[in-house]
Amino acid sequence: MYPSTTAELKIVETISVLVEKYLPDSLHSLNESICAKWMPFVLDDLDALYDMKIDRSKVLTMSIINIAKEIQWHIADQVHARLIDVIDNVAAIDRSRIHPLTRIVDDLCLDSNSLINIGVNLEDEFGIAIQDDRLHSFQTIAAMENYIREQLDAKQ
Repeated sequence: MYPSTTAELKIVETISVLVEKYLPDSLHSLNESICAKWMPFVLDDLDALYDMKIDRSKVLTMSIINIAKEIQWHIADQVHARLIDVIDNVAAIDRSRIHPLTRIVDDLCLDSNSLINIGVNLEDEFGIAIQDDRLHSFQTIAAMENYIREQLDAKQ
């Protein structure tokens, strides 16, 4: 199995770097006892790096690709939750109305000023830049989330 996205590939590369950090150079085969020794350290580093808590009970049976997918899903969930927080804080919109297919202008009735305030808050929240013309081009919440994830991936 190979990484299916650039983000997954970057996460797999990060995991590989962490494995090399803890696995002595002289060991070339990864048996169960070796994995049991170094994996907790790798998982601690991944938890800190991606601000999450990876389930230790299932991770030893997962491939590195599947661990990367798990991290990518966590990142997507975090982006969605933080985006909703920003929209709610700026425009006081009922959170239950906000989902990936929600149309930003049509469904949420956001005016240009609210959208710009959301953009400024998103820049602060995620540490990314969003040009005003790009901000006004987003049709749905999913499009906005995808852009944020792309910008975050580019920063790594």
